Amino acid sequence: MAEPKLKKELTNVLKEFRVTSDNQSLGIYGKKNFTDADCALNPRPNDCRTQDEQAIFNIIDGLSLNRIHLVIGGVMTTEVMAIPATIENVSFDGGNNVASLWTTQATGIKANLVGQYLQDGVISIQEADKYGIKDIKVETDSSCDRFLNFSLSLTKTIPNDAHLHFVVTKTAKDKVPIKGTQFDFQVNYTPPPPVDAAPTPAAPAVPTATNPSGAAAPSAASVLGRIPR
Repeated sequence: MAEPKLKKELTNVLKEFRVTSDNQSLGIYGKKNFTDADCALNPRPNDCRTQDEQAIFNIIDGLSLNRIHLVIGGVMTTEVMAIPATIENVSFDGGNNVASLWTTQATGIKANLVGQYLQDGVISIQEADKYGIKDIKVETDSSCDRFLNFSLSLTKTIPNDAHLHFVVTKTAKDKVPIKGTQFDFQVNYTPPPPVDAAPTPAAPAVPTATNPSGAAAPSAASVLGRIPR
């Protein structure tokens, strides 16, 4: 409602207003009967108004939409399960950069996922089938809205510099799955040194006419060492 219209409406309401002074009923301009001119927005001369009437008109003249403040009471609630989860960090027990973590087939590997709106979320890894990641389970008893403790199993070696994309999915009240944002986790470790190749076994001894036993001929150094001096 525009300000002039608002003032006019308030003035019309005040038509029937009466102030009592010395037990005498007075109109808003000191009259008992009102005309259209009395209801005009232009203020009447101050000497036509009582003190109470002037105070009322001062309020009307000061009205502005910029001075009206609405206060709404109550509690705003939001279904937390409908808010997508956000992952901030993933850490594995023992350290993320330990080579044996990624190169050894093992079960029950412990890890921790930190973020927001994680309560009752289910963890998945998009590359789980590719890298043989199995049995991803959230430990609900020790998890909350800010972090999820979970475990998994590795059935293959995950190469260094591989990328694992973690996602937390929740289910809203209407049974609609709410997928959170992906978290790109880069596997980073120093590969173990290659195992030295086993020495080549010596060829079996073959007897000859000059060496019936097939034993290896003694070296020159061993022969010289047996010559008396």
